[in-house]
Amino acid sequence: MTDDARLPDDVDVLKALLLEARAQLAERDIEIEQLKAQIDKLKRMQFGRKFEQLDRQIERLETELEELTGGRGVADVHRARASGTNVAVGATSSKEALPPHLSREEHMLEPDSSCPNCGNAMRSLGEDVSEQLARVAAMFKVIRTIRR
Repeated sequence: MTDDARLPDDVDVLKALLLEARAQLAERDIEIEQLKAQIDKLKRMQFGRKFEQLDRQIERLETELEELTGGRGVADVHRARASGTNVAVGATSSKEALPPHLSREEHMLEPDSSCPNCGNAMRSLGEDVSEQLARVAAMFKVIRTIRR
């Protein structure tokens, strides 16, 4: 349904539209999972015979997967706008923490010591920590970025 389309006032019709949209999202998610499984299978078979054909098929499936997951991101943005929340897109998906045995390198991003508007000293209200997996010379390490 486009943004320009008027939504009906009838609750039952709205519920039917919502159920239809949810069914379409569920079908797309199933298709995404099937494509991921096919890509994984083809990558495992990649080192056998007919490598070039498999390579083309993998590329085709990956582009199809990117198109589908790109649509998911757009749908998430539309849902966030419709609900009126300022929650970051993808914040609802839980990501697994990186394993603790990996070496970590910390980068501190410090704000200015005084407020640019009033000139008063800045106080710490907390910090935001993000971790990113990096591959360095066949070694993995975690880069932690802390924003104060």
